[in-house]
Amino acid sequence: MEMTIRNGTFGEDSVAQYLPELFKLSAAVIIVVGTHWFESDPDFLLLLASLSSARLALAFHGEVAAEEAVVIGRLHCHFVRCGEEAEFLKEQHAEKLSNVMHNSACYTCEYVLKFPDVKKELAIAMYEFLCIYINFGGLETLSSDFTNNLGAALLSVCGIFQKIHLSFVRTNFRSFQSIM
Repeated sequence: MEMTIRNGTFGEDSVAQYLPELFKLSAAVIIVVGTHWFESDPDFLLLLASLSSARLALAFHGEVAAEEAVVIGRLHCHFVRCGEEAEFLKEQHAEKLSNVMHNSACYTCEYVLKFPDVKKELAIAMYEFLCIYINFGGLETLSSDFTNNLGAALLSVCGIFQKIHLSFVRTNFRSFQSIM
């Protein structure tokens, strides 16, 4: 990878190039270290959550690769858990993080309901995030415009999972082909 630097700052091309790597690295660190990574600097948690929220919105407009959206969706799962379970977050940080995740959940719901036939990679990211958000009480924060039809949309994503699973089984386990 070549880094473009103009006048001592990153150029626009390099930002687009390195942001996906930033999210992958952040997700890996959270998996290894846990959300304790943010204890020393909760503002960094808010910055990363806000940045990833904006990137997720861009993914819904086709401006971010589906692979990056999957990573961001998983990061959002960690952020929701952190907001609910982390004892190191002060009330003001927890509230700001909750607002960022709420906004992400709202435009994720909006997208899922408008475009039920999404790319499977994007569907996985949305499904995981919405399920964890709902699991931690987020359903109560969403407008009825979203929640009335959200169950059907999430079930359609389950159908995508089933197709992926069946395709995997058929491809990788020849002995099962006779029964499918």
